[in-house]
Amino acid sequence: MSDEGAETMREEARAAREALLEASVAVCGEPDLDAVAERVGHAVAEAEPAAVRGVFAQRFMAMLRDGYFWPSVPILSNAGRRDGGQLAACFVLESGDSLDSIYDTLRRAARIQQGSGGVGIDLSRLRPRGAAIRRSGGVSPGPVPFAELTAHSARINALAGRREGAHLVVLADTHPDVLAFVEAARKVEALRGAGLALGVSDALLEAARTGAPYALGDPRGEPAGHVQGRVLLHTIAEAICETGNPTLLFLDAIAADNPAPHLGPIRASNPCGEQPLLPGESCVLGSLALPAFADRDGQVDLAALEGAAGLAVRFLDDVVEVNAFPDADCEAAGRRTRKIGIGVMGFADLLLLRGEVYGSPESEATASCVMACIERAAHAASQALAKERGAYPAFRGPGPERRNASLLAIAPTGTLRLLAACNGRGDASRRHSSLDRSLAARLAR
Repeated sequence: MSDEGAETMREEARAAREALLEASVAVCGEPDLDAVAERVGHAVAEAEPAAVRGVFAQRFMAMLRDGYFWPSVPILSNAGRRDGGQLAACFVLESGDSLDSIYDTLRRAARIQQGSGGVGIDLSRLRPRGAAIRRSGGVSPGPVPFAELTAHSARINALAGRREGAHLVVLADTHPDVLAFVEAARKVEALRGAGLALGVSDALLEAARTGAPYALGDPRGEPAGHVQGRVLLHTIAEAICETGNPTLLFLDAIAADNPAPHLGPIRASNPCGEQPLLPGESCVLGSLALPAFADRDGQVDLAALEGAAGLAVRFLDDVVEVNAFPDADCEAAGRRTRKIGIGVMGFADLLLLRGEVYGSPESEATASCVMACIERAAHAASQALAKERGAYPAFRGPGPERRNASLLAIAPTGTLRLLAACNGRGDASRRHSSLDRSLAARLAR
C-alpha cells in the first residue's frame, strides 16, 4: 500500500474515533480528546493536596492526551460533570433470602447501571425452588426466575445511562437448583441483558474426574442431596457450547489470591470476570496502550512504561477518592479495600511491530517482560502511596503496606481500544503473514 493509501486509512480511522468520542465520552461542547483529558485530569486531581493539585492535574492530562493511559469509559464520561459521576466500572452485590433484599438488590443494580457500571449479583443465598415460605404460605420459585427478573430489569433500564451497563448473575455450584440454573442458560431471550456464571469448586472438578457424587447444600443449612459430578460438568459444557453461558468462576483459585481473606470469601466477580469482588465492593479501571511505548520495530521503552504505570496507580487511587458511589454500603466497601485495576491493550499491535506470532515463545517472553514491568511499578507506587496517605483500611498483610488491595486487572477494552486505535484482539499476529510490517508501523504512528 502506498503512503497516500495509508494516510487515507488514518484519516478515516481518525474521523471514526472522533465520532465515537462524541457519542461515548465527550460532555456537551467538548470538541476533542484534549478537552476530555482536561476535564478528567482536573476532576481526578481534586483528590490531591492543594499544594500539588495543579502539578498532578497537568501530569494526568498529559498522560491522557498522549494516549499512554486510558481510564475506563465511566471515568472518561462522568469525571468532572456538574451532576457528579459514578467512576467505578464494576461492582458486586449479594442478595439475601427475602423479597425485600431481592428487590433492594435490583434497585441498587439499576443505580449502578444508570452510572454506566457493570454488576455481578450473587443469588447463592436464595432458598431453592419449592422451599416453603412461612410468611405467605407459598413456596419459593428459586433463584432462576430472579435471574430472569434481573435480566428484564437490565433491559428496561438500558436507556437510563449514557451507555448500557452489564449484569452477571452468579450461583454457587453447591446450590440445590444448580442444574436448573445451568439449563436456564438456554433461555437466551429471557436472559437477554444479563449473563450467568457458576461458582465452581475444585471439589466439583474432582468429583467429575473420579465419577463420584457431588454434595449439594441448601443455603439454610438443610440437607440437599447429591448430583453426579460428571453429569453436572457435562451439562455445563453443553450449555456453554450452545449459548456461551454459564461462565465459570473458579472459586478456589480466587480464594488463593484473595488479598483480604479476613473479610470473607469472594464468591462473585464483575460481569467480565477480570475483578473478583466482595459484596458491595467496586473497582476503578484503566488500560495502558502498549503501542504508545514502542518504536517502529516494537522495542518497548520500559522506563516510560514503568513511569506511566506508577502514575496510573496514583490516578486511579485519586479516582476512588472523588468517585460518587451509588450508595453508602458500596462507598464503605469500596473505600475499605480501594481496589483498582490497571490493564493493557494493543498487545496484538505490539506483536505486529515486533514480527512475533501470538503464542510463540517470543510473544510469551514479550508479555512476561511487559507485565513484570507494570506489576513492579504498580506495587512500588501503591506502597509509596501507603506511606504518603496510609494503607487501605482493611490491610492486614502480608508484605509491605500498600494503598490498594488489588492493582492489576486485564479488562476488555471495546470502546477504549477504538478511541486509542488499538487492535481488539491479542492474536492478530496469527494472521499477519502477508501484512507489510512497514504499513503496520505507519498506521501505528
